[in-house]
Amino acid sequence: MAEQQTISTPQPADAVTFTILSEGEAIPSTIDVQSISVWHELNRISSARLVILDGSPANQNFEISEMDLFIPGKKIEILAGYHSDEEKIFSGMVLKHSIKIRENGSSQLIIDCRHTAVKLTHKVKSKYFYNKAESDVWKELMDQHNITNEVSSTGNVIQQLLQYQSSDWDFIATRAELNGMFITTNNNKVLIAPPNFDQEPTETVNFGSTILAFDAEIDASSQFTEVTGRTWDYSKTEMTEVNASTSNPKTPGNIEYEELAKVLGDEPVIFKNSAKQPDEILQKWADATLMRHQLAKVRGRAKFQGIAGVEPGKIIQLQGLGDRFNGKAFVSGVQHDIRRGNWYANVQFGIDPDSFAKRFEISEKPAAQMIPAVNGLQLGTVTQLEGDPEGDDRILINLPMVDAGGDGVWTRMATYGAGDSRGIIIRPEIGDEVVVGFTNDDPNQPVLLGALNSNNLPAPIEPSDDNYEKGWVTKSGIKAIINDDKVSLNVELPSGKKLLIDEDSDLIEFGDEHGNKITMDQNGISIESGGTINLKANSGDINMEAVNWNSDIQASTKLNASGAAEFSSSGSTVIKGSIIQIN
Repeated sequence: MAEQQTISTPQPADAVTFTILSEGEAIPSTIDVQSISVWHELNRISSARLVILDGSPANQNFEISEMDLFIPGKKIEILAGYHSDEEKIFSGMVLKHSIKIRENGSSQLIIDCRHTAVKLTHKVKSKYFYNKAESDVWKELMDQHNITNEVSSTGNVIQQLLQYQSSDWDFIATRAELNGMFITTNNNKVLIAPPNFDQEPTETVNFGSTILAFDAEIDASSQFTEVTGRTWDYSKTEMTEVNASTSNPKTPGNIEYEELAKVLGDEPVIFKNSAKQPDEILQKWADATLMRHQLAKVRGRAKFQGIAGVEPGKIIQLQGLGDRFNGKAFVSGVQHDIRRGNWYANVQFGIDPDSFAKRFEISEKPAAQMIPAVNGLQLGTVTQLEGDPEGDDRILINLPMVDAGGDGVWTRMATYGAGDSRGIIIRPEIGDEVVVGFTNDDPNQPVLLGALNSNNLPAPIEPSDDNYEKGWVTKSGIKAIINDDKVSLNVELPSGKKLLIDEDSDLIEFGDEHGNKITMDQNGISIESGGTINLKANSGDINMEAVNWNSDIQASTKLNASGAAEFSSSGSTVIKGSIIQIN
């Protein structure tokens, strides 16, 4: 390949020119702009800094600062080129306006600008999204800020997606990265799209002619032979696993990813998420992770004559650097530096293998930063059940790791059901060991999650791998035991009163400590008593019907009727006794 000896500038590079527009109008040429710096980077919001000579100690003012040109919020565009043949290298708005005075008498006006996408970072918020493609969600968020955007379709429609206490920018950036896309904010719009590794190089730079400075490294520590994504599918109660497929990103050099991965061992790396993820999302996550690490194989920067066409997401060709670093490089960032009549581009290639969420603090701080947060769960003992000073049905729990001798903290109690004068109420006993969580990690907002058994506080049912027995035993000894082996329910009071429903023995039995028992089984109903059995219907009848009726009475029998009495039979009737008295 023939070596390119010059950068493809639109005009000879011996006369750098630039134009700064404020609200579409060029600023006066009398303004002495000492330097212009512009930064573009994938998944970062583009920025620019103008350093302007300003300030008069004699007049005791900053004339340019006092103009309306650079008030925060003003729209700013920067064009750069050669011999007035200029292209736009930045579009955004003024965010900061500052002045500096130094001991040597110099004074400056410094203007910091950001792409309008900075509106997406202004505040954190929470929001629900239903039955939308992720790309439509991103567009919706940007449209709300009147940000021009171009978003590639993600395809997948997600039933529900929750944005929780994050800025729109952080939310979009993390989800775009998950979908294997990059965000660029080069000019007046936000572009979200997957990388195009098949495009032709925008520029060729060569060591010995066009490269002014260069740093690059090959890093084996970021390379894997295989990337696997795993998630827990609760619908199937099993692990779901996918293997990443490569997008063959363009990287310089002649050492392949697989060869570098063997340096630290060729075991596949597994990324896990215990939350259920759709198969399509899981695959995208694995693919994007592999791509990010492959693009980190060779990272570096190249400095050369400034041109507007080299942007993040483009590809440049590196030449004259030897087989280890020659080749196509994926541009991840560009810094334009214009000062003292020169324009240089510092181009960054390769990307950081760490995820966006790992590189930046994007999640809400614990306890909303109102108080030092508590980490994890805490163990405690119940000290009081009544007397909540706020009347919120809380109980008092001492946390020994806070103060073993203290009274404790009033704690809400989680239960299986709770509502207005209804619910399931099983409070722990005073002295019970419990586990406590904290709402938003705030130590002043404890919630009782459950109670704990131990060697000192043993469970009333011995553990078994079969786990047939389950139940409830109170401190007085009231028991309700379910046995899945016998398919039975046994309710028993300490006095001996009990109810047994037993599928295995095919019976229902009631009994008490007095020898009274009612049994219902395949043979019928049996009623036994250790004393007297009384049947009484105060305002109704007692009716009995059977095929046969047998009574075996050990002593006397008496039938007494206050009204009429009748004894009849459709068959023969026998009345027999040692003495029979009629009337």
